[in-house]
Order: sequence, then structure tokens, then C-alpha cells
Amino acid sequence: MRVLTAFPELLRVRQHCRTIFSISSVWDPKLPLERKVDIERHWKDKICQTVGRRIPDAHSKMYILSMFPYPSGQLHLGHIRVYTISDTFARYYQLQGKEVIHPMGWDSFGLPAENAAVERNEDPSTWTENNIATMKKQLQDMNFNFDWSREISTCSPEYYQWTQYLFLMLYHNGLVYRKNSIVNWDPVDKTVLADEQVDANGHSWRSGAKIEKKILKQWFIRTTYFSKALYDGLSDPMLQGWDDVVNMQRGWIGDCTGYSFSWPLFVDNQQLEDPLAVWTEHPELLFGVSFVAISKDHILADPSLPYLGKSEVTNIVAENPISGKRVPVFITDSFPYPSATQSYLGIPCYCKDDADFAKLHGLECNNVLSSDSSSHLINSSNLTGLPLEAARQEVCRQAHEKGCGGYVTSSKLRDWLISRQRYWGTPIPVVHCPSCKIVPVSYEELPVKLPKLKKITKDGVSPLCGASDWLHVLCPQCGGPATRETDTMDTFVDSSWYYLRFLDPKNEQRFQDPSVAHLMPVDLYIGGLEHAVLHLYYARFMSHFCHTFALTKNAEPFHQMLVHGMVVNETYRLKDTGQYLPKSKVEKKGSNMFEKDTGKPVVVEWDKMSKSKHNGIKPEDVVEKHGIDTTRLFILSAYAPTSRYKWPSEAFRGIVSWQERLWLNGFG
Repeated sequence: MRVLTAFPELLRVRQHCRTIFSISSVWDPKLPLERKVDIERHWKDKICQTVGRRIPDAHSKMYILSMFPYPSGQLHLGHIRVYTISDTFARYYQLQGKEVIHPMGWDSFGLPAENAAVERNEDPSTWTENNIATMKKQLQDMNFNFDWSREISTCSPEYYQWTQYLFLMLYHNGLVYRKNSIVNWDPVDKTVLADEQVDANGHSWRSGAKIEKKILKQWFIRTTYFSKALYDGLSDPMLQGWDDVVNMQRGWIGDCTGYSFSWPLFVDNQQLEDPLAVWTEHPELLFGVSFVAISKDHILADPSLPYLGKSEVTNIVAENPISGKRVPVFITDSFPYPSATQSYLGIPCYCKDDADFAKLHGLECNNVLSSDSSSHLINSSNLTGLPLEAARQEVCRQAHEKGCGGYVTSSKLRDWLISRQRYWGTPIPVVHCPSCKIVPVSYEELPVKLPKLKKITKDGVSPLCGASDWLHVLCPQCGGPATRETDTMDTFVDSSWYYLRFLDPKNEQRFQDPSVAHLMPVDLYIGGLEHAVLHLYYARFMSHFCHTFALTKNAEPFHQMLVHGMVVNETYRLKDTGQYLPKSKVEKKGSNMFEKDTGKPVVVEWDKMSKSKHNGIKPEDVVEKHGIDTTRLFILSAYAPTSRYKWPSEAFRGIVSWQERLWLNGFG
């Protein structure tokens, strides 16, 4: 004992460690599966103990978060890998004396539940709750040490009340708007998809259907307002292990070299409902704009709209929000368009091409640049005489005051389209009144709950349109008849802030108690590379927004990233048709593979596990054959967490042998 007392840290660690297991007190040198199961059952309650709900201080806390799953009803080996990694880190830091926060929850809104409800004529909440129960048991059966007292589900009103709260905060601060837009329409799932949810071949990321283009009125979050902060935040020295993720995020946001503005549009002196979004690198030259051009891909160029005149001319004029001057709008391919806006400001005194175009169409040109090296402005009203940089700042200040832009962003980044024409999502908390137009619900009326529907259909409009009792309400502003918004939110909105809710999951009175604010940022965030762009961008945006209004202490939500590799298995597909075959239907002849029945050549590839590709492995099958600990060792062995994992690994036999030798050493 004197040896141990010289090393008190060993005594502390020993309190948390397993010791030799024996029920009969008689040692058996063999380690069959039955004994492994007995050992795991014996120690389960002892090794799965979460830290109490005492709020740790900033120095002792360790917040470890793995991306929460969609409750599909079945864990796959990818789930087992990410949660084995997070569980290992959680136990390690707990042994180091840290007060570990290691929660679990469910990203439970989304199309799969709604599609299943349509197919089975079943309430999607029933389908989802059953799947959650199944997957929760699977996680618990794997002895993962999650703090289930912090469990959340994004489809519960207790959670989406605060998703709606964030929507209203964004709305009241001018960061939510609704406009007509050309959208990606999935003809199978009957809903809109964001550009990011359409692959390079124009197919839906979920249904695989060829996307159609439609014009619909949609809700957007003005994420571009924070684009410069989000871009610059990637240089924060706090971020560790981000590596390729930083480049992916920067590539998505783009270099923030210009400024965004909204220009009102008019036809025959009547203002159009939607303003025109423009992007320019030279806002100080706005007094020199002679025309606006839009590409033939712009929504205003759609042939179904009554705006196109002769040649390139339209009957639309755009009003300069700074000078008040109205200039004509042209549809032309003559200019390089920013992909974010598909619009262009023609400034003849600055660009020869603009001058030639203005001359061709007989447009007035206003020179706003001084002749002495263009160091200051002329002919620019109250901006005249200002140096260019000072004029730029003044133009942006005025635009910001008028609510028409003036913020830095890139030429490629678009705002976040969040409208979905589906039922199983967070309701958008606004009503539409014939007199008052769009009226937000008050914070006190949250949550706006989803109604129960007798039947859910997929006919191209939101199923909520059929919920008459829920749909028709009184306007909160004038008291007259009104209708609720029937679009629901993109599920990425739900997952953009879930890391905050884990810290105060039972709070019904406020978004988050200030006493837990110091528990952010997440110390270690674990997830797949497929989420390193969209989810991470939206989560960072929401965190930056919350930080602006003192809801969080840190702008960046995640300190260290661990991007785990995908678990892949061999796939077999016919060379001529591409049809996938199960392994049982192929055979090897020499160095090549063939279909057993037909003898047709088969292509063998490593790919992500999938039912459709017949290469999925059920985790419970592995556990049933080898036990929990051995399965977890399989997952952690052979490949680094960040590497792609080829299943099965050649190291499996070595792991089993190592366990057997360890057991024999204990016997010796």
C-alpha cells in the first residue's frame, strides 16, 4: 500500500477502473462469448454513470458532442463509430478529473418520417417516437455513457418553441424575409430543396429525382449579413483540428470583397413586391449608376412574367436607395454577373463596357470620379468631395439606416432558403392578414404547435393547408380574419442551435439561463465530413447571431473538430447495368468477380454502407457474435478516427487474440 500512496493519482484512477471479474471466485482461463456477455452485464451500471447536474465551472468542464442522429429506427456502423469515439474521449477526460458533458438527442423532424406516414397512413410522431425508443435502446445496449438527463428531440414542442423564438428574433432584426424565388422543386417528395441539396447532375440529394424549376414565394434567413464575420472567424486561433474544414467553409462563403444592397423596383410607377438584390465592389460610386442589368437566368427574366419588352429592354425601373434616382433595367448576357444576385450595376464613368452599353441605349451618364487620379467624388450630392473610402463608409451607413443593405459579403453566397412545403417540420410563427400583411406571432404565444392531421398527402402544397381549424386565426395586430403560414422550416434550422439546448434542456421560461453560458463553446465536436459545409455553416451563423445579442459568450460554437472517416464495405454491381448485388450472389474466378447465375462480370468497389447497395452490416449482428467490448475495439482499431474505415478490418483476429492473451495474463 505504501507504493500506491506514493502515487495518489493512481488511487483516484483506480476508483473508476474495472477489476478482474469473477462470480464463482474460480478462475477459468477460457474467454467464451457467454463470459464476455456476463462481464459486460455485470459492469454496465457501474461504468455508465454520468456526472450530476451540478453546473461545472469553466476550468473543470469538458463538453464533448457528437452530431446527433436522425431517428431512422436502426443504428448503422457509422453511428457506432462516431459514438464509440465520443464515448472513449468522454471516459478519458472523466478519468482526468474533468466534469464531462456528453449528451445525446434526436434530429427528429424531416421528410423520411412524413413519407413513411404517407405510405402507412400513420402519424409521423408515432413513427418517430417508436424509432427513437428503438435507437435509444440500441445506444444503451452498446454501453455508451451518454447523459440521458439532457436528452432532446427537435420535434417536441418544448424544443421547437425555441427554434421559433430564434426565428422571431431574426425577423425582428431584419434578418428574415419572404420573396418570390425560382426554386428547386423535388417532384417526388413534393417540396423545395436548397441549392446545396441538389447534386451536380441536378438530382435531389434524398429522393434522387430530377429537379424541376418553379416560382414560389419563400422564406429566407439573411445569413449573408454575417458572411464576413463567419469568414474571418475561421482564422480564430481557438479553432483546432479544423484543417480541411476551414478550406471547405471558406470555399462555401467566398471572399467577401463587395457589398449587398436592395433596390426597389417599379413598373408604371407601381412598386413591385420584391426589391432587387445587387452586389457591388464600389458602393461609393452609386451616384454614377446609369442602368441595372440582370441575367437571363434571373427570376425577372422568366417568360411567364410581363416585364420583357423589345430586345434587352424591360418595363422595369430600379430606384437607387442612396440617390433616389430611377434607372432602367435590362435583360442581357453582356456582363459578368455575381452568382449570388444575377444582377449588375452599370457605372459608365468607371467601366468602358458600361459606357458603351449606356451609349448604345442612349442613357444619361453621370461622372462621379474626380479628374485628379479619381481620389474623391464629384457630382454625388452630399458625398461630393469625400475621399473614396470615406464615401464608401457613408453610403453603407445610410443603407444600413434605411434597411436596404450596405453590409460586406461575397459575390457567390446566397441567403438561406428555409421554406419547406411539408408537414413534419417546425411551423413558421407568422400569420397572413389581408390588411396588415405579414404579422409575427408574439413570443408569449409560442410554441405554435403542429396540428394533428387525419391524413397526410403529397400533392404539391403543404399538408397544413388542409388543417382548417388550425389554419384560420385572428390577426394579432388588427383582430381581423387571418391565416397561419403553412410552410415549415428546413430541418437545418433545428440543428443549427441544438448544442445550446443541451446545456439547459428543461428550461421552459427562457432560451438559456445565463448561469450555463460559460459551458460554451463545445470543447470537442465529432461528426462526418458530409456535414462540414452546410450544417457547420448554419450552426456557426446561429452562434454568431446569438453572440451579437449576448445569448452566448463566444461567437464560434466549436473549439476542436474531429471529422471522422466513413465506414465503407465492398459493393458488387453488374458491369453492364450497374445493378447492385448481394455478396451471396457473386463468385470469384481467378482475380475477377462474376454473378453466379448469369456469369456476367461484376465490378467490386468500396462504398458507404447502404441497404440499396446490399453492403450494410447491422451492429447487433457483430455484437451478437463478438460482444460489446470487442465490437468497440474493432471500431477503434486499424484506422485513425479521421480515416476511411474499410470493413471488415484485417486486424479483427488480432484484437480477439489480444483480448484472450489479456485474460490469460490475468489467470497467470
